[in-house]
Amino acid sequence: MFMFFDEFNEDDIENDGKNINIDDLLNTKISYKTKVMDIESVLNALKRGDYILPKYQRKYVWEKAQASNLILSLIKNIPIPPLYLYYDNNTKKYVVLDGQQRITTVFMYYNSIFYKSKNGREKIDFRDVSRMLDEVEYLIGKKEFAQEDSTTKEIKRIDDKINLIYKDIESKYNVSKTTFNLELGEYQKDITFSNFDEKAKRILRRKDLEVVFVECEDKKSDKAYSEIFKLLNSAGKELSSQEIRNGVYYNNTLYDKIYELNKGNPVWRKIYGAESLICKDFEYLLRFLALDYYTKYDESIDAFEIKFDKTFSYSNIIDSYSEKFNRVLGENGSDKIEEAENAVGKLRLFFEKFNDIDKSTKMTGKNLLILESMFLAFSKLNLLGENINISYFECVDKLKNDQNVKLYIAQSTSSKGNVQSRVNEIILLMQGMFEYECKRHN
Repeated sequence: MFMFFDEFNEDDIENDGKNINIDDLLNTKISYKTKVMDIESVLNALKRGDYILPKYQRKYVWEKAQASNLILSLIKNIPIPPLYLYYDNNTKKYVVLDGQQRITTVFMYYNSIFYKSKNGREKIDFRDVSRMLDEVEYLIGKKEFAQEDSTTKEIKRIDDKINLIYKDIESKYNVSKTTFNLELGEYQKDITFSNFDEKAKRILRRKDLEVVFVECEDKKSDKAYSEIFKLLNSAGKELSSQEIRNGVYYNNTLYDKIYELNKGNPVWRKIYGAESLICKDFEYLLRFLALDYYTKYDESIDAFEIKFDKTFSYSNIIDSYSEKFNRVLGENGSDKIEEAENAVGKLRLFFEKFNDIDKSTKMTGKNLLILESMFLAFSKLNLLGENINISYFECVDKLKNDQNVKLYIAQSTSSKGNVQSRVNEIILLMQGMFEYECKRHN
């Protein structure tokens, strides 16, 4: 059985931090305006596609009981945190900076739908689902209007159309028609929107939400939005570092390619396990590529060195590398697409080397560090294009148990010196393992 990577004990690995870059905020002109909007206006904006969710942000994780509690707060006029949005010049749409779970809950409640299970929760395209549900409303109205004059066969035909639409929604997003209830001891109180009378529905549609529109007047506004995102999530249940990036770099050519690989590469999925709910698997692939980009290997002196002009940290190199691939208004972008494809292509070639990944593995922090160093070694030694087949399990265990490597996977694993020393040691070991292939490139 696969285990979530997020659940392993990471005491032996130092993770990408979420330090807030104060300079990026102090040097950027930031403004905002707060609007109190009724639910109907927010729903209409979602329906038109004016407000969108970042493609790679956290999937919906709330249980239905949590969703019902949020709705109870709306019904009883109990304040809830505002939604934060920013305007994206590329798409000409407002992107949800903070409040994805809340805005998705509101949309599902007012349409009487919810996810069928915890697994397979695809991000909802509000415009697409609204279009299909509008068709359902039209057919229901048609059915009620024709109830007396139509034949049983005609009524059944309309019902079949409605069922097909709900099946289509379910197959695309794993959501279905449902009811919402409040737990009252041994009893449940039905608060399903579609079950209220028209007067109650009008009152519920007029309930207010506070929406904050944030704007950064800077050419590199993406970075500032990322720092704002970190501030918004600095208290309570924080988003992971990669979830924060996904909220800002959603219109990114590299992220598109990594997303495809992360979701569909069978070797990586078996090495890692089930998809991470907080995007850690995505982040590690991105980290491998960022390290490859900001490092050099001098074969003449067998030296692997990090070449990064800012303070080195996993977080800083990932952020800088992500910024390279963000789409810019008016830019052709073909060069970025090709560069992103070439980078992710390296990962594909690397995973093709493993010939024994036919069962699930239990990922650990140390194994991750070994895998990262192996990828860098294959890249720097020009072995990715070689016809090499290796045992993942044997190779990882051999490298992990080497006495010199052990020194650099025990502590301070993310310091610049430690990263360089760890990769250098593994490059030397890989040169010994693939001496013939390495000589071909000298």
